Amino acid sequence: MVRARMSWMALAFFVLGVAPSAHAQARLRIAVANVQPRGVDPTVAQAVTAGLLEGVQRLGPVTVVATADFQRALGADYEMRIYGCKNETECLVQLGSVLPADRLFVGTVAGGAGSWAVTVKMVNLRSEGSAMTVVTAPTDVQKLGPLVAGVPKQLILNEQRSQLGPGGFNLAFETEYSMGLGDYYEDRYAEAHAHLDGAIRANPTPRAPYYYAGLSAYFADDLPHAKAHLLRAKGIGPDPDLEVEYYLGLTSYRLEEFDESEAHFLIVRQTTPDEEMLDTVDVYLALIEKVRERKRMEGRFWKVTGKTGIQHDSNVILSPQQAVALGKEGTRALIGAEAQLWAVPVRAARISGSLGVDQTLHFYGASKAVTNYDMTHAFLNTSGLHYFDNEAYRLQAELGGEIAQFRAAPSFVEMNGSFGLWRRLVDRAALGLSYDLRYDHYYSLEEVVLTGLNHGPTTRLTVDVVQGYVRNSLKLAYDRNQPTKDTDEKLAYNGVLAELGVTLFAPMKLRFHGFGGIHFKFFDREDPPPEPKRHSDRLLTAGAGAHREFGGRWFLDGSFSYYFNDATRPQREFQRWIAALTAGISI
Repeated sequence: MVRARMSWMALAFFVLGVAPSAHAQARLRIAVANVQPRGVDPTVAQAVTAGLLEGVQRLGPVTVVATADFQRALGADYEMRIYGCKNETECLVQLGSVLPADRLFVGTVAGGAGSWAVTVKMVNLRSEGSAMTVVTAPTDVQKLGPLVAGVPKQLILNEQRSQLGPGGFNLAFETEYSMGLGDYYEDRYAEAHAHLDGAIRANPTPRAPYYYAGLSAYFADDLPHAKAHLLRAKGIGPDPDLEVEYYLGLTSYRLEEFDESEAHFLIVRQTTPDEEMLDTVDVYLALIEKVRERKRMEGRFWKVTGKTGIQHDSNVILSPQQAVALGKEGTRALIGAEAQLWAVPVRAARISGSLGVDQTLHFYGASKAVTNYDMTHAFLNTSGLHYFDNEAYRLQAELGGEIAQFRAAPSFVEMNGSFGLWRRLVDRAALGLSYDLRYDHYYSLEEVVLTGLNHGPTTRLTVDVVQGYVRNSLKLAYDRNQPTKDTDEKLAYNGVLAELGVTLFAPMKLRFHGFGGIHFKFFDREDPPPEPKRHSDRLLTAGAGAHREFGGRWFLDGSFSYYFNDATRPQREFQRWIAALTAGISI
């Protein structure tokens, strides 16, 4: 039967709010052992093996088990062990059960008087059944492969006929079932469902038509019929029937019957030997828990998060005017809190916001000037979202601000805003264009140090692509720094930025991320000799981190970032790295 698989490098439903695609998972997994020569040249056996592989690939969306999987599961002598079974089904099932496969093809080719006899056996590793055929072929290697290529489909059909049960040969069933399978493997799911319904009416006894009718209805988005067919297949099939339980879990999830979905997924989780299927099930169980968390939050418009942590900075930069190699290394302990607020969605619009405060408990540095570096940091952010009716486009507007009070460095007030448009390209890719503005006001207790350091406007183009468990993000931006004081002209620049980010969503509420980028700054001011007439900076950034949730409330974050500024003015060169570890709880 079709077995669900999901590659580790294929999920980021947390990001786009979508579940993993089951469409890509409905694949029959077939293992083809190398055909053994019996008194003929090995090249003849190789031609038969190639013909079988070609026939298997014609069956539709199948996964062919590679030689490396044979060797990993059975050892380097796997061929000797398989053919040591002497075609006994029980022995082959016992050996093949450790393979990541649903069917196993084995075969031999022997020489005769002017012809070759090709014997091929297909073993169902799940139901422990088998089907076998013998093909007589002329001694022509060029014709051998195409002749053998029809054998896999023939054996699959023979297997399905054997499931008819009491009723014997039934022409109406055979016709409707064969046409239904053909449509299913060609992704014509509505037509497949209609034919398989006809097969069920012709003979309601076997399990297979209900199973494939359930899958066809599922992929055709006819969820009530999918559930009905799969429940009938479950009543006929083995207990537990992992494939049926898996798709019942998917169907119930999409019908928002989350308790039933969880029950089906838990059965799969407790019994499946398939690690990839187990990973996928864990993903859906996590999604169900998040749905329940949202339901618990219904009627509330707030969420509070507290956190504490430690951060080490290899090069403490106290103000924009000191963005040079200061050589001040230190570690700070911090504590903070954040409140998230949101408004009840009105039609397609939503407004949300957050406010919070961080307090540096103490900064332990190598310099006295840094030792008293205590900071209180407060921030406020609000955002408004509006989706067009077809959800292909999204308009987004944001407004925010920050205040930071330092004891031994200039403090600052920052205001920022953003306006953007997002366009969904395909199911799991989006393109965004935004325009950002930022205004900074730096001051000390005695005097204003710097005002109007405007790190905008910034025009930013972002492409997000989600493939299974992985989210890739590419950001391209143009920014212009426009100070408002004459004395700060040296900080005026035009810049371009490119950054690539990758996020990997793992089971057990674990998330990894990494990024790398480069920012070119071209300064406008012409410096007198001996300084370069014009100068530029290249800021390289890279980093990685992980986020782990515990029990739905506690979390642990770890991150590492590296910065290297390569400038045409030597005094502006610096390297810096920051490592942080934070723990918190959300209520």
